[in-house]
Amino acid sequence: MSFTLNKLFRKSLLSAIFASSFLFACAQTLVKPDQHLSEIAHSISTLMTKYHYEDQKIDQAKAEQVFDNYIKSIDPQKIYFLESDIQEFSKLKPNLQKNLKEGNLSIGFIIYNRLQERIENQNKSALLFIESPFDFTLKETINLDREKAEFAKNQAQLDQIWIKRVKFDILNLMLNDKTFDEAKQTLKKRYEIRIKRLRQVESRDIAQLYINALMTSFDSHSSYFSPKASDNFNISMSLKLNGIGTVLKQDEDTVKIVDVVAGGPADLSGQIQVADEIVGVAQGDTGEWLDIYGMRLDDVVDKIRGERGSIVRLQLISAKNKGAVKEVKIIRDTIDLNKQAAQSSIKNITSHGRTNKIGVITLPTFYSDIEGKRAGASSARSTTKDVQALVEDMKKENIDGLVIDLRGNGGGSLEEVISLSGLFLKGGTIVQTKSRDGRIAEEHTNKGMIYAGPMIVMVDRLSASASEIFAGAMQDYGRALIVGTTTYGKGTVQTVVPLDRFIKSSISEGAGQAKLTIAKFYRANGSSTQHKGVEPDLAFPSPIDPKIIGESAQDFALAWDEIRKAKDYKKDTSLGNLLPKLVAAHQLRLKTEKELLIYQQQVAISLDAWKEKEYSLNLKERKLDQKNKEELNMKLLNELRVLASLPVLTLEQIKKNDDYITDEEERKNKIDPVLNEGINILIDEIHLILASTPNKAT
Repeated sequence: MSFTLNKLFRKSLLSAIFASSFLFACAQTLVKPDQHLSEIAHSISTLMTKYHYEDQKIDQAKAEQVFDNYIKSIDPQKIYFLESDIQEFSKLKPNLQKNLKEGNLSIGFIIYNRLQERIENQNKSALLFIESPFDFTLKETINLDREKAEFAKNQAQLDQIWIKRVKFDILNLMLNDKTFDEAKQTLKKRYEIRIKRLRQVESRDIAQLYINALMTSFDSHSSYFSPKASDNFNISMSLKLNGIGTVLKQDEDTVKIVDVVAGGPADLSGQIQVADEIVGVAQGDTGEWLDIYGMRLDDVVDKIRGERGSIVRLQLISAKNKGAVKEVKIIRDTIDLNKQAAQSSIKNITSHGRTNKIGVITLPTFYSDIEGKRAGASSARSTTKDVQALVEDMKKENIDGLVIDLRGNGGGSLEEVISLSGLFLKGGTIVQTKSRDGRIAEEHTNKGMIYAGPMIVMVDRLSASASEIFAGAMQDYGRALIVGTTTYGKGTVQTVVPLDRFIKSSISEGAGQAKLTIAKFYRANGSSTQHKGVEPDLAFPSPIDPKIIGESAQDFALAWDEIRKAKDYKKDTSLGNLLPKLVAAHQLRLKTEKELLIYQQQVAISLDAWKEKEYSLNLKERKLDQKNKEELNMKLLNELRVLASLPVLTLEQIKKNDDYITDEEERKNKIDPVLNEGINILIDEIHLILASTPNKAT
């Protein structure tokens, strides 16, 4: 069986699209499950207990996990349910285990119908709160992260939470160039639309939420897709859709970006990041902004999709700055292999008394033109084929060392990562897979080594799946040093099961599909990449908070473990002997090199922003804070631009979000302190090798 890891990684992220979505309904009409949905739920509970990688039973402990998971998925910030609601729901727990086994969805629907009532009532109250005489001069704050808070004990306490939320939303709109009255009208319209959208829910939507609460309690990558969700899921995986190249999930009232597809318009813009929230969409250069708060995910996706070459504009709230909204303009396009393909460059760096030619290969994903291969097309592209050609060309230029840059690479074809590894190894096991029954399969390579010179692999927190297999193999065999930050930690294998064949009742739209985890990946040294990821030999401070992004940040992520080493595994220890000197030189540069000092300031700002939960409700304080942050970010960016011989930008230019690295000269001098230091590390390695055995470097 072959698995496409890039797709699986994005599938794992897509599984969250619907697991936490708010799909509202009219409180006056109770929504009920039907026989068809119960059959789907029963088939999934059977699949999970019989075929999931871990042998987990639906016992009372599991049932209570599902209960907590479901409540969290539909009211994550605890802004709708009261403590008394949870106490009342808890009385249903004795029946939950039996119901889950039988596919009985009634408890999930009882809870959700109460949620509908709370949503409608609370948003009607918010319309009244808007008219409150807000005082923005008070020394007052709001904590936007209520995940660990207690549910409100009574309605009065919940109303106080909401009054602060309304005040925060008005203040935020005012910070983004709206008057007080305009902000109130925008917010009023937002709540009115949200109430109208309460009638959009269908029984299959609630069933999907409840079933996903069961599946994700087994592990974070298992999930259920209803027929409509399956269509969106399959389109996303095919990469044939004209859009912007993002994977989205509903997150309370906004839509959160959970993946940026390599080579897509969003990725190429450089202005959209994982965990950003979309709050507004507009068409063309001048189209009116549509406020998408509370809008169904399906509808938001439809607004973002469009004809190739057309313009869509997005209003985004950065995960690192909840208090500001930025606008980004993107030209829709079809994602294709050419935009995902490996690219190369050669850097000529003078150091240690010589000019060093360093080849750099940037690899956004592990790709393969499967259809082209099936048709026998000689032009069919693949990672291995393209990288081999790039390396052969660079060898003709007599490069001294090679950088494989896997930062941001979320994975790809298992076949390709095994094949590519063979270009840099003499042979051996690249990865091991372990199935539910304990059987272990070793995946080998005998592609034929084409490059034996000094080499490093660069990774970051967004390097996942196939990237971790490649980096792990290079590290295990002592072939290359791993440089960067600890990787994502996605070391599981999923398969997608169409459910129609398990369902007796007939319905035109079908039953959807289930994605479940069936195996785990292990390195040649026996260590799993799951949860822990690959740890670098030479580390950089990471601008991404690992408590928010990564496998270890996921609820119910499978644990790290290890198995026996591969039978043919043997590590070359020569690089390890160089490591102490390389680390010392790297640490010294981190403390003394201006570019790296600036980068570390940017990292510190980024981490502080990730951790910021408490926001002032004082308008003067917020304006000053926003001004200080913008000026500091501009200062640091311009300091790096000066070092890279690029023109200084004004704050106005930066705030317009123009693509200011547009001409070829600027692209060649792209600001990248981490890559530059990676090259310095590789040059140090080359120098040490030459110093010990002058004729060894190739």
